[in-house]
Amino acid sequence: MWSSRAAGLVVTACSLAACRSATPEAKGADGASPLATVVVPPAPVDQAPGTASDADAAAPLTAPLELLRTASWARLREPWRKLDELTSIGSGPGAPSAPQVQEVGERAHNALDAIEKEPSAAALDPSVLPALRGILHTRIQVLTGLEFRLMVSHRMPSESELATAHVGAAIEKRIDALIELRKAGASAQDYRVALEAVTQRTQLLVALQKLHGAYHAGLDTRAETLEDLSRSLGARHSQGSDASADAVIADLQRGIDEARRIAPVIDAMVADLER
Repeated sequence: MWSSRAAGLVVTACSLAACRSATPEAKGADGASPLATVVVPPAPVDQAPGTASDADAAAPLTAPLELLRTASWARLREPWRKLDELTSIGSGPGAPSAPQVQEVGERAHNALDAIEKEPSAAALDPSVLPALRGILHTRIQVLTGLEFRLMVSHRMPSESELATAHVGAAIEKRIDALIELRKAGASAQDYRVALEAVTQRTQLLVALQKLHGAYHAGLDTRAETLEDLSRSLGARHSQGSDASADAVIADLQRGIDEARRIAPVIDAMVADLER
């Protein structure tokens, strides 16, 4: 269910217009970017109307604002966008870009280490930065041949591994589309639609992180959105389950709930990194 409060949500983080502006962005003395405005795609929630105040619903959205202004956050943007560029070079074992992906990925993880120490990070939901780190980790895995490694593995890949590889590859393809839109000077509306295609899949990836490669999930390995994943989970429930699957199904439901809860913040962060 989509919350009426979330529709048309505006988070102060960055400007979509800045993604296609030819004017250099003004920066503070510490190298951090000034705040502007970004429209974040509305995030689905399961919460029934009236169960939380508007102030409670808005609380998670205010936390990242100061963090996105810090020099530590600005230092993450460079390796993140470098990974964007490497996507089009080629990936997989033996690819010329593989060592560079690892080096850039290490810089990105170091930047996240510094972000975690920022005072403003303490105001975040404790699930946010681990989820962002998981997204970054999956990007590095995909760009260094995750799908190929699963195909040649001496064991049968789990459903969650296959789903993670599929979603990770989909994220890279849609980031490639964002790059092309930036080069073409696309309209803010076109860019927003393409950005939603990325954030829908980062939300899905956050949910899958709870499975840690588990088997017996009964999920749709080709799911593209949280709604797809929820439908596959509902179908799994209707078929019944055994003790070995119950814990995995519960983990997946927790993952979906968490992804929906922190989606507005993760979406704002991804939008800022991709501007």
